[in-house]
Amino acid sequence: MTQPHRWTECTRDRILIVDGAMGTLLQMRGLPPDRCRSALNLQNPSMVLSIHEEYMRAGAHILETNTFDANYVQLKRYGLERQLREINRRGVELAREVAEHGECVFVAGSVGPLGSLMAPYGRLTLRDVIAIYEEQIGCLVDAGVDLLFIETQTSVVEARAALQAARRLTRIPVAVLMTCDATGRTPLGNRIERALYELAEAGADFVGMNCGIGPRDAYELIIRYLVNFPHPMIVMPNAGYPRVVAGQLTYPSTPEYFAEYAVLFVQAGVAIVGSCCGTTPEHTAAMARAVEHLRPTRPLRKAKPQPARTQDRTTLQIVSIPEEPETITFPERLRDVFPQGPILTVAVEPPQGWNYATVLEQVREFHLSGVHAVHIGDNPMGRLRMSPIALATLVKQSVGIEPIVHFTCRDRNLLAIQSELLGAAALGLRIILALTGDPMTPGEYPRVTTVFDVDSVGLIRILQNFNEGRNLAGQPIDVQTRFIIGSSANPHADPAGAEVERVREKIAQGATFFVTPPVYAVDVVQRFRDIIGPEIDLLVGILPPVRYRLAQFLHYEVPGVQVPVTLLERLAHVSPQEAETIALEFCRNLITQLLPWVDGFYLMLPFGQTRLFHPLLDAIRSAAPPASSHLQTPNT
Repeated sequence: MTQPHRWTECTRDRILIVDGAMGTLLQMRGLPPDRCRSALNLQNPSMVLSIHEEYMRAGAHILETNTFDANYVQLKRYGLERQLREINRRGVELAREVAEHGECVFVAGSVGPLGSLMAPYGRLTLRDVIAIYEEQIGCLVDAGVDLLFIETQTSVVEARAALQAARRLTRIPVAVLMTCDATGRTPLGNRIERALYELAEAGADFVGMNCGIGPRDAYELIIRYLVNFPHPMIVMPNAGYPRVVAGQLTYPSTPEYFAEYAVLFVQAGVAIVGSCCGTTPEHTAAMARAVEHLRPTRPLRKAKPQPARTQDRTTLQIVSIPEEPETITFPERLRDVFPQGPILTVAVEPPQGWNYATVLEQVREFHLSGVHAVHIGDNPMGRLRMSPIALATLVKQSVGIEPIVHFTCRDRNLLAIQSELLGAAALGLRIILALTGDPMTPGEYPRVTTVFDVDSVGLIRILQNFNEGRNLAGQPIDVQTRFIIGSSANPHADPAGAEVERVREKIAQGATFFVTPPVYAVDVVQRFRDIIGPEIDLLVGILPPVRYRLAQFLHYEVPGVQVPVTLLERLAHVSPQEAETIALEFCRNLITQLLPWVDGFYLMLPFGQTRLFHPLLDAIRSAAPPASSHLQTPNT
């Protein structure tokens, strides 16, 4: 149990470091992802103990118990609910065994979300939730934790219920951490800044963010919304955004990158710094070294939450459905549709609601400038957006430009996949980018169920089956579809590795074009072109890193993207205006060098800055041969 004077002495003049990931580190060391991780406190305590030891040696002042999923609701899924008290007690004992050998090292009882929705979305009442949290927190307090970490909360209502349960049982320090996306909203729609103010005023000793996002996005939210936050704050981001490689989640952020952001967090007023999914003791050690000589900023006053700003209403444009369906030819490649010069495509972001008017205006501007097609994402990064099929239909009918519909396997079972694709065919949509789908952010709740009945290779096979006139079961459909089938590919992949084998498998199943993430080197594209051959259309991603922090984010947090060190160094010590000039000039030169090796480009505009579109378009026009003069007018 915490001795108040010891806690005060140890926290007065130092930045506290929390240990890093437990769950993903256990998976890296062999725990199957479908196993209950807190059960290891009983089944394999030496593995848990060794991880605590590694984090303490790395410089962590706070060791979290391996009890994140040790509440009644979560344990019942594994048939372990009767062992709840023993699992929590043993989790505290393992962390305490290590903490006793450290100087100013404390044990925090980890309390994760319940994993079930509250009424009216689910069956749990507020009374149920408080009682369930009281059961686990009571076990942790009885076992002797120094403080509590109520973490990865998606709803401020559930977070307050957990805090209420804690305050009924103990007066030890309690931290409450919400998880949110890059826009600052939790999965159940709470604004992060309002949630943290509310929780601090409800009695939490520390509040903050964990999981969900990487260091860059967490820092941007602090600077934008919490720079004057008057309460002690904790930040524990993920190691960037994950991707699935060979069936395992992998994370791109390095320890050095985390160290740099640890300093920025402290400078922004954060009192306790840690890390979450995808991090290791090496990340913790780097952060501890970076902030060792820094001192915390003490809050001076209380503050009230600011009223939310209301958004102006936008007049919606109503688009009518044509009386006659469009006559569709049967092109198999993008080149069949856009035969001359480089194919120019641009990403547009579906709206968070159903007001699509702004998107249509943006697409019209692109179309009039000579863009051939626009990419429409499918809940990118696992975050809610308008249906890509609905938006693509509106875009095609209203503007007349070809949409490239990003279609994922993450959110649909086999029946829904086939049903929606047949609907897309009926609506005249013909270009489909088949994607497995970004993983849901680990720890995000309310436990959105990911499906993954098939992956992108299986989805390509389904599309090709439809083109051949049959469904997945081999039964004939009334009319063959006419889909042009594409997918994503990472040109940085090892030519002898599993990712390149998947690319070849995608081609074998029917893919005729590939789209890449942002690329910043010509040689990787040349090598990838040799792998896929000349008959496959290749659209290379172009995203100008117009800020140093953006370039870092792309390099360290986005899987499959590598920004040259020389470019990072050039962007590091210049003004924002100079950085934008450098980035655009780099991309202009890159486009010129890439033209002989690609069929077109996939332009991504950072921060939604459409003004960057025209310099990139001019670069393509000036670099393209005279046959590409069709870029001057829309493709019709």
